[in-house]
Amino acid sequence: HFRFSRTSSDWRVALQWQNYLTPDPSISIDNRPYNLLPQLTINRSNIPLPGNVRGGAQLEWVDFDREDSITGQRAHLTGILDWTSRNSWYFLKPRLEYALTDYRLENNPGGNSLNRAIPSISLDSGLIFERSAGTEDQWIQTFEPRLFFLHTPFSEQADIPDFDTSLASNTYDNLFRHNRFVGPDRIGDANQITLGLATQIFDHHSGDRLMSARAGQVFYFDDRRVSLGDQTERASTSDIIAEINIQPNQHTRIASRLVFDEEQDNELIEQDFAISYSHDGYLINLGYYFEETELEQALLSFVYPLNERWTFVGKMQHSLQFDRAVENLAGLNYESCCWGLKMLYSETGDEDRNFAESDRRVMFEITFKGLTEAGQDIDAELRKAIPGYQPGF
Repeated sequence: HFRFSRTSSDWRVALQWQNYLTPDPSISIDNRPYNLLPQLTINRSNIPLPGNVRGGAQLEWVDFDREDSITGQRAHLTGILDWTSRNSWYFLKPRLEYALTDYRLENNPGGNSLNRAIPSISLDSGLIFERSAGTEDQWIQTFEPRLFFLHTPFSEQADIPDFDTSLASNTYDNLFRHNRFVGPDRIGDANQITLGLATQIFDHHSGDRLMSARAGQVFYFDDRRVSLGDQTERASTSDIIAEINIQPNQHTRIASRLVFDEEQDNELIEQDFAISYSHDGYLINLGYYFEETELEQALLSFVYPLNERWTFVGKMQHSLQFDRAVENLAGLNYESCCWGLKMLYSETGDEDRNFAESDRRVMFEITFKGLTEAGQDIDAELRKAIPGYQPGF
């Protein structure tokens, strides 16, 4: 895995080669990841246009390779136009997207030359009310209803292979996504409204946020015909998702996420609970994750500065359901005035085998400050693995 990237306030460019080796021949080809040989992404945001309109563009070109599989190139371009009006008590943001995708494939039963063009419109809006709270008006409390409309026409995509696409996870923010899929191989048809309700409590004097709670649900006007299989989603509403965050002081955070299945009499089907403490570069996370019939896991992760130059990072995630390791990480970061080195060892359990077997990786990354980086994107791995992780360089 080699990655080169360059980022500015409005631009992000990345080029990477990622080649997987699967030492266990019993793992089926379909369960192995595709190699990226290579992948180029270019994102441009905040393009000023007349009338307070902003534009943006997201371009990706990638060459997918895997033995005895559908292979080929995918070029995906999304153009974005939006306009925002906001002040202290409301916001209004209409948005137009137009996605163009071109495939040049080999061994695809649905055809080796495919293309797709799909527009999407949305309107995001919200109100913000606030009042003094507490026995001595020591708090400020807000009430923030939010309404999000999304329309994306149906486009038949059954002939398009699934290289790297999945359904978005059940989080409050994902209720307001413009595509229910993560990855461009599927663009979901949509005719829906999302209703969200949130409240926040701030310290009246310091302005620090002490608590936030929010809940939301999607209401569908039509069935969803685009899927990763051949199923049509016919439910008229989504699961109800609720999240709460408590910050009793600047260093401690307590968070919980609950997902209720309305079709099963609001039965609790997912639950997360996490406690995080950070101070002077030190970070520790404790977590518990539950999903009905699917998983029950506990997590410990940390960042521990050994001295001014060396930092130790680690993660232990364990399946309580199978009593096996889900993911273990251990890494060292070294930073000098001009360059930095990151080393990471990863051991990830195979979920398809109930974590009885693990994949092991060793990753290196060297960064020359002010120039570029070479090696694997270890920071991206650590951000996903360790909540609250902030790279020092």
